[in-house]
Amino acid sequence: MRFADRLTLVVIVLAALSVLNVAGCARPIGSKHDTPLHPRAAAAAHLTTAGLTARNMPPHPFMLFNQSDIPALAKRRTRDPLLEECWTRLATLANRPDVLDDTPDEKTDRGNKTEWWQQLEACAFIGRIGNDPAMSAKAISLLQRVIQERDPDEFYTDDTDFQAQAAPLRSLALAWDWLYQDMTPQQRAAVLPGLEHWCQASFTYTNKQWWREASYNVGAIPVGGIGTLALAIHSDSDHPQAAMWLREAARRLGQNYYPTTFKASGICYEGPNYSIVGLRYPAMFSEALRRAGGEDQLGRSGALHTMQYQMHQWMPQNACAPIGDNTNYGRRTFAAEYLLGIARTRDAVGLWTWRNYTDARHLDRLVTYLWYPLDLKPLSPTDAKVPAAKYFEVTENRAGYFFSRTKWNDPDAAFFAFVTRFERCNHEHYDMNSFLLGGFGTLFATHECIFPYGHENCGVDFEHNMIIIDEGGWPRHDTGSCGDNNSMDGVLTGLATGPFADYTRGDAKWSYRDNSIIISNPAIRAERACLFVKAGSTPYMLAFDDNQFSDDSHDYRWQWYAPSDVAISGAGTTSDPIVLAAKKGSCALQFLTPAAPAVTIGKIKLLGHDVRKPAGATQPADAPASRPIATTQPAEATPIADAAASRPLATTQPGRNPDRRRDAFLQRIDVTQNGSRVHYVAIATLQQDLAARPTIQAQPVTCENDSAGAAQIRLADGSTDQIAWQPEEVYEQRGSDLQAGQMQTDGLMALVRVNQAGRIVGYVLGEGTYLKWGDKVLVQAKGSVCVTADADGVKLFGQQQSRKGLSPTKPVGAKTYKPLAR
Repeated sequence: MRFADRLTLVVIVLAALSVLNVAGCARPIGSKHDTPLHPRAAAAAHLTTAGLTARNMPPHPFMLFNQSDIPALAKRRTRDPLLEECWTRLATLANRPDVLDDTPDEKTDRGNKTEWWQQLEACAFIGRIGNDPAMSAKAISLLQRVIQERDPDEFYTDDTDFQAQAAPLRSLALAWDWLYQDMTPQQRAAVLPGLEHWCQASFTYTNKQWWREASYNVGAIPVGGIGTLALAIHSDSDHPQAAMWLREAARRLGQNYYPTTFKASGICYEGPNYSIVGLRYPAMFSEALRRAGGEDQLGRSGALHTMQYQMHQWMPQNACAPIGDNTNYGRRTFAAEYLLGIARTRDAVGLWTWRNYTDARHLDRLVTYLWYPLDLKPLSPTDAKVPAAKYFEVTENRAGYFFSRTKWNDPDAAFFAFVTRFERCNHEHYDMNSFLLGGFGTLFATHECIFPYGHENCGVDFEHNMIIIDEGGWPRHDTGSCGDNNSMDGVLTGLATGPFADYTRGDAKWSYRDNSIIISNPAIRAERACLFVKAGSTPYMLAFDDNQFSDDSHDYRWQWYAPSDVAISGAGTTSDPIVLAAKKGSCALQFLTPAAPAVTIGKIKLLGHDVRKPAGATQPADAPASRPIATTQPAEATPIADAAASRPLATTQPGRNPDRRRDAFLQRIDVTQNGSRVHYVAIATLQQDLAARPTIQAQPVTCENDSAGAAQIRLADGSTDQIAWQPEEVYEQRGSDLQAGQMQTDGLMALVRVNQAGRIVGYVLGEGTYLKWGDKVLVQAKGSVCVTADADGVKLFGQQQSRKGLSPTKPVGAKTYKPLAR
């Protein structure tokens, strides 16, 4: 053997012995990361948790950045004014005297109080990124004071706001990670038991709660915080439960929270507000876990794409679409944590939306500074040619949310939403087959929570723009606080979307049942088809309802909730429509069926949302039976229920004003019918000038289906829309042969638009096999299809097959006509 070879072998042997020596030696607490270890050293010899062992952990700092990242992070504040502002605010907070010394007078308003965990993060961050030893020393001092002066067992009680339960854990975790190198071994040894105590106290308290498995937003908060702190001390702690804290946090979030809450499309099934309520702390934990070498929970979750959902549900009226109990939420739903998904998915349109609509007052400055993607240029949805409508499926091949608008980046754009779902009811509410409609800056058909949490009617069906049968009030058999023991078994049976018009149809018959009785029958029919016509200067919506609860006669009430600040007048006929007048435009609502609608218009008082369940309480016992809704009368202020009937729970939400909604109300338009099976056909047009309102006239129909109908709509530009509809009698997702004027079809709904020259410029077929205009074949298919078409193209959709629980079909053997005129 040559000398060089022998020398190489000796070096290798010595290196191996050195590694074995390091792996086998016990090292004092606080010295483990003084020098970096190989990231996978002796991994097999130690218990693993969440894909990590104490020996394969990277050196501190590692959670959100490592030592080599610091120079670039320090320069970020010079590259964008937003990041400069974030840095300035963090530095200002860090330089304040310790907030632990604040006098009681400064704590009177909880909403404006600065908590110690906010200052601890700021001090540790400015000290580490700013290379400021004095600030790091201040942060260490504050950390020591917190460990000595704040008892986690006293913090975690039933009086603790559940949204604050993870904040101390996150702060302690980041401080430990960022200050580790600056603390002496003695300081680390003194602080570490306190961190373990915080973990243990939070874990013990959380395990007593009904949300402990983190299946949705409430539980994800503390579990995310526990995981973050457990990860920070994972390689430093000898506590017998340290590995279990991390393992359980990763399991509960990875197996329960992410799969339940976020679908692949990015939609959060609990709505835009609860999306960020739950994601805020899990996002930081999961990112830190990935950076440490553990599993990538976010990478396989739709949470990375949730800005796409936030973007589509954000209305031109500059507010979140009010669905479920996500009402009165605005820009603060565009949170800093979404920047992580935007960066990882390279979502330039999402970044544009975030940048334009975020409320900076509610931003997490630290997260914004770290996660804002400076290398990604924002791109507007208009410039990116993003379709202005999107269907978000909540339950696969069942139902979800449909959002549409006439155009992006236009505050006067028309907006339409259709909601039907097949799932347990929680924050979604009983809004099956409900819709929203707005334009010119006003949401004319709106929704707002009338009843607070804890009220027997919270989540009730008669809060929504839908058909109410008899007294309504389906949550009356529910035993939970938000209607979460009942269900909304609605399915989406038809869908087509395109730039010309959108078609949706939902079947909610299984929602109209008593779910406390296993063998309770559904309604015979509870279907709503909606056509949202977007092209042209006068967008409009047509809603066709087919309802039959049983063979007996029932009262059916068609509802439309309007905001308090629109003037309402009219009879609801085609000659005298109900006009909802706002500052910049109007909505004209008219009924073709019934031709002489029995209309009432009344004011519905909103009960105050100041009653809340204490965060630590268990699920409440059975609520008393729902009280019937009060009958509204024209022009009279009639509350929906006596406030005294509310079952207030023990505490009010900190920072809330009990008088906030004392005088708030909605207006409600009711159209009632009595019978066994009833139909409604309503058309709502949106116009800036009422004189330009389209004229609507019923048309004769030739069809064996006696319930079929048709109408001709003449638009101000001289175009004419011929529309026809019929109910689905045999559940084949098509109807009988129908003829109305030049239109021939077997579709459940169809529209053909011709311009002044008589040329076809657009059409829609909703669930049928053919559509003809005179001798011109527009659609011919072997099976039922949905089509929407204009000069921009033809959009073809197969059967949803939601009733069968099968995947939607792809259209086969379908021929379509593309209109040439614009």
